[in-house]
Amino acid sequence: MIRNKLLGKCLQVQDGHSGGGRVSLGECSPHLSIQEWRWLPESHALSSLHTGECLTAPAEQYEGVRLQPCILRAGSQAWTCSKKGHLTLFGKGLHLSARQESTLITMLVLSSLALVLGTVILILNVYSNRKKVVCVLKSYTPRQEASVPGSPVPNERAPLTKHAMRLSHSSPTVQRGEILIEWKDGTVTPLYEG
Repeated sequence: MIRNKLLGKCLQVQDGHSGGGRVSLGECSPHLSIQEWRWLPESHALSSLHTGECLTAPAEQYEGVRLQPCILRAGSQAWTCSKKGHLTLFGKGLHLSARQESTLITMLVLSSLALVLGTVILILNVYSNRKKVVCVLKSYTPRQEASVPGSPVPNERAPLTKHAMRLSHSSPTVQRGEILIEWKDGTVTPLYEG
């Protein structure tokens, strides 16, 4: 088993497929054959017990490693283990490592940026609100007006209409705040039935 100590995951044949496949990191399990590797001392290669293929470094530096048929003395398959436990491509100085999860890093950066931006906006709003002059109004006291004759509500003026206001006989007495509707036929009814 080849374990990444930092991430706590093990190197495995990706998705369990054999034949020229890719490798990935997965949860370590001692019973999975896709995570079992064998050291070949004559070629310094790491061979998958699941596929029989060897861990092969790419031609370019930042490409992923692959499984390919084992070739004796192939420079791209010769690995060494450093004193710190790092797998290094023999003679090249390239280490076998996992890519950082870019979405986690992006979320950490963006959330920190949003927090700072929100704090700045809050401080600017507090500062600008302190400079504003707030007008204080005197408390409102209604003026007493004489009641207009025929008005349905005391102390309020009735609108001018062609017909005199008539309350229907079934209508209860008019109360303050009640809205009355005068129909074309001259009848008056409340807007909301109580």
